Amino acid sequence: MRTIPPLSWGLAPRSRRSLFSAFIQDEIKLANSVSLTLGSKFEHNALTGFEYEPSAQLVWTPSSRHTLWASAARAIRSWLKLRNNLDWDSTLMYVSPLSNLAIPSYVRLDTRLGWTLGEFVELSIVGHNLLRARHMEFSDRRIRQTEAERSVLGRVTWRF
Repeated sequence: MRTIPPLSWGLAPRSRRSLFSAFIQDEIKLANSVSLTLGSKFEHNALTGFEYEPSAQLVWTPSSRHTLWASAARAIRSWLKLRNNLDWDSTLMYVSPLSNLAIPSYVRLDTRLGWTLGEFVELSIVGHNLLRARHMEFSDRRIRQTEAERSVLGRVTWRF
């Protein structure tokens, strides 16, 4: 499985903030029914400097009807501050064809506009997969296919 680096950007009026990121991932076959996927996103932004987000996923397929997996990842959050406690971030991602899963290539655009209310609450509008009505996310010849649909939602985040 190979993923092409995503392009991320944001908007900050009257500012010279910039964001650069790259993503790398590879799937390693450990045994006939076990694979390990390792990857990381590397990012440099004006707010927090250099950041990295490593990830690992272990997948075991003991039979044609069962798949077990576990994953771990480190996540950071970077955004561009707009006026009046507004944050906006977007990610444009190209995923190359995943021939072993019969998934064609696709481009995905996600974006979020958030309004921070005090120290612990954020209201946001989030858009996922905005360029297409849907794209295939997972496919297994033994199991039915899963598609990611375009969605826009409102979200309230309370940090405690």
